[in-house]
Amino acid sequence: MILRSLLHSNDPVCVSIIIPLHPPSADRAKDVVVLRAAVEKAKQYLTDGYGQAILAPLLSSLDDLAARADMPRHALGIGLFVSAHVKHHASLFFPVEEKITVADSFEIRDLLFQAQYSSPYRVLHLTNKEAMLFEGTLGNLRELQDGNFPKAHEDTFEYNHPSPGPRYAGDATARKTEPDQSQAKKLRYERFLREVDTLLDVYLIPPAKLVIAGAESNLSAFKSQTRHGAHIAGQVKGNYAADFQRLSALAWDIVKQHVDQQVRKLIKELEEKIGSGLVVTDLHEIWRAAQEGRAGQLLVEKDYRAPDFLVSGNNHHLHLTLPADAHTTLSDAIDDLMETVLDKNGDVFLVGNGLLAPYQRIALIARY
Repeated sequence: MILRSLLHSNDPVCVSIIIPLHPPSADRAKDVVVLRAAVEKAKQYLTDGYGQAILAPLLSSLDDLAARADMPRHALGIGLFVSAHVKHHASLFFPVEEKITVADSFEIRDLLFQAQYSSPYRVLHLTNKEAMLFEGTLGNLRELQDGNFPKAHEDTFEYNHPSPGPRYAGDATARKTEPDQSQAKKLRYERFLREVDTLLDVYLIPPAKLVIAGAESNLSAFKSQTRHGAHIAGQVKGNYAADFQRLSALAWDIVKQHVDQQVRKLIKELEEKIGSGLVVTDLHEIWRAAQEGRAGQLLVEKDYRAPDFLVSGNNHHLHLTLPADAHTTLSDAIDDLMETVLDKNGDVFLVGNGLLAPYQRIALIARY
C-alpha cells in the first residue's frame, strides 16, 4: 500500500506536491500548466537547499512523474511524491489545497483522509430482465463480467389457457387467471433474486459495502429476499442501464455518506467513553500514549496543525514552548503523531473541522 511506503520512508529528502484540479468538466490542459509550475517551484526548493548528488535523481523523478501524471475526469486533486526510493503519483477525489514541501517525511494528510473512503464497494443494478454488478472504488465503477454477472432473468413460463367452461363462467375465469399469472411472475422474479443473492456471497467479503439500484419495486423485492442486508449502505432509485456515469456519481455519494456516518458513530463512542479513563484529549498526553503504543483510535480534525518541540533524547514529551536544552523543532506535531499511531498499528480518522471542538480538535481512544 502506497500510504505505508510513504510512512516508512527513511529517505532524508522527501518531496510532496499536492495541487487542486479544476472542476471535472473543465479542460485538464489548464491543470497540466498548474502542475508544471508547482514542480518548478519544488525543484527550486531543492536547488536552493541540496547538493547535486541528492538533486539530480529527484529532479529527474519529478519531471518523469509530471509528464505522465494521470488526471481522471472526476478527480479534484493530484499528489506527487518523490524521494530517493519513492516515485509515486496519486489522484485525489476530495477538495485539496496546494502544498509543496521538501522535508524529511512526506505530506500524507490528504492521502490519509482519502484512504478512509477507499474500501471497495459493489453496486447491484436490477431490472426486470437482468442483474448487473459493478465494482466501485472512489467513485469509479467497473462492470463485472465474469460468468456470474450480468445475470439474465428469462421469464419464459407459458401459461396454460383455461379450459372452456360454461358460457356464464367466462368472465370470472379470465379474472381469476390474471392474478394467478401475476402471482406466478412475482414468484419467479423472487426466485431469480435469491439466485442473485447467492452469487453475491463471493463479492461481499467484509468490509465491502453494497449499493442497490433499480426501480422501487425491484429494490423492495430484493430487500425482502436478501441475506446481505447488513452490507447494504444505501439505494439509488431508477433505471440507469443507459447512464452508468450518473449511477457512478449517485452510488459514490451514498458511500461517502455511509463512511461519514461511521465516523459520527465513532465520535459518539468517544463521548460515551468519557470518564472510563480510555479517552485522552490533551495533545501532549496523546503524544505520550502513542509513543508507548497505547493509541487505539486517534481522531483529528482534518486541518488541525500544531508546531511543537522535542528535547533531544526524550521523544516521549512534547514541549509547547521553546525548551532551553538541545531540541528538535516539529513544524507539525500532528503529522508526526499520526505517523506514530499508524506505525504502531493504531487507527487514524480525519474528521471535519469543528466536529472535535469540545476536545481541542483532537482525541484518542486508548487501548488501555
